[in-house]
Amino acid sequence: MLNLKVFSSHKLKQISQQFQAEIEKASKKEVSSLAFEKNLLFKNRIKTKKEDLLQIIYIGGSHIESALINPKNQNQILNFKSEKISPLKNSQEFFELIAKYYTPKANFLNLNLAAHLKSIYRKDILDGVLIKNDLEHNLQELVGKHVGLEVEKYLKQKFNKKITVSSSNNLVSLGFLAKEDKEFESSHTITGVIASGLNFGFYHDSETFINLESGKFKLENQEIAEFFAGNHLHNQFNKQAKFLNLKIELKKKEDFERIFRNPNKYSLEIRELANKILQKSAQISACQFYGIVLYKFGKNPILKTKIKLLLEGSLFWDNKIYKETFLKTLKLLDFETEKLEIIRIKHGFILGSSKSLYFETKLEKKGYLLIQKIYSVLAKRVNVLRGPPVSLPA
Repeated sequence: MLNLKVFSSHKLKQISQQFQAEIEKASKKEVSSLAFEKNLLFKNRIKTKKEDLLQIIYIGGSHIESALINPKNQNQILNFKSEKISPLKNSQEFFELIAKYYTPKANFLNLNLAAHLKSIYRKDILDGVLIKNDLEHNLQELVGKHVGLEVEKYLKQKFNKKITVSSSNNLVSLGFLAKEDKEFESSHTITGVIASGLNFGFYHDSETFINLESGKFKLENQEIAEFFAGNHLHNQFNKQAKFLNLKIELKKKEDFERIFRNPNKYSLEIRELANKILQKSAQISACQFYGIVLYKFGKNPILKTKIKLLLEGSLFWDNKIYKETFLKTLKLLDFETEKLEIIRIKHGFILGSSKSLYFETKLEKKGYLLIQKIYSVLAKRVNVLRGPPVSLPA
C-alpha cells in the first residue's frame, strides 16, 4: 500500500473550523488568508436596447467559451463556442485571443475570467481590477488595471469601433445567476468553482455577494490551491511518485486526468496514488464548503429550506471519485447531506455574466420581465446531486 493517507475525520473537522475562523477574521478586516471581497452586483447594470447584440467571452485556465445573446431572440444562446486553449504568454496574446472571438456586430462585451478580479464599477460598468496574476496565463501587465477598459482600448484600435466592455470574476457570474433564478434563495445559496482553480462564495445579505478567493486559504502555511486545485494535482502526483520511486512523470494536468479516463493503461500503484491525491483535493473542497456553512448557519443548523450549492467545474462534475469523496467527507463532518442540493446550470458562466449587461441603475419592469423570460428558457439544470453520499471502498 502507498504511504499517502487521506485526511482523518478529526483533521477534516479541524480544517473546516480553521476555514470558518479565517472567514470570520476576513469579515472583520483582520489579517486572514481569505479575501472576503464584497460585490454589490446589482448596484448598476448597463441598459441595452432591443437591437443591441451582447457577447459573453469566458476564459478559464485551459478553455474559452463565447456566445451571443440577443434580446429579440428569447429562446436561445446564439453561436455558442467552446474550445481548448494553451496558456497565454502575455497580455498581447490575451488581447489577440479576445479579438479572435469577438463578433464585430456586438455592442457590448462581457469578459468572464477565472482570475482574481476585484469587482469595481467604472461609471455604470462592472469592470474587474486584476489583483494578482495567479491564473495559468501570464497577465502580469494587467495587474492593478481595469481589464475591461484595457480590452476596450485594444478593440477600438483594432476595429475602429466603440465597444462597451465589462469584466468580472467567474465566481461573481455565478453570484448573478443565483440571485436571478427564483429557484435559489440567496440566503441559502453557496457558489463554487472546482476546476483548474478552487473558489467559493456566498451572499452576505440580499444585495452583497462575497468572493472568498478560497484557493488562497493556507494550511500549514501553504496556499491549498498549490496542492489541491486541478491545475496543480499533476505536480503533487510527481512529488509523491518520486518519493515512492514510481517511474512516471506527468507533464501537465491533462496527463493526470488521463489516468482516470484510461485506468487500465497504468499500474495499480499509479492508480492508487492518483486516487488518493484526488480524494484529498475533494476533502479540502468539502471542508471549505462546510466552513462556509458553519460561518453562515452554525453547527447542526435547523434549516427550513435546503442549502443549494451552485457549482461549476470539470474537476468535480467529470470525475465520479471526486463527487463521491466530496459527499462522503461532508458526512464525516456530521453534515446531513439530505439538507444539500448540488446544482450545475448549463452555460452557467455565460448566463450569469449576461445579467451584468441588461440593466442600468433603474430596474425597468418591462426589461426585467424580458430577461426573466429569456432566463427561464435558457437556464436548464443539467446535473443535480441529492441524497446521502455513496460509500467508497476502503
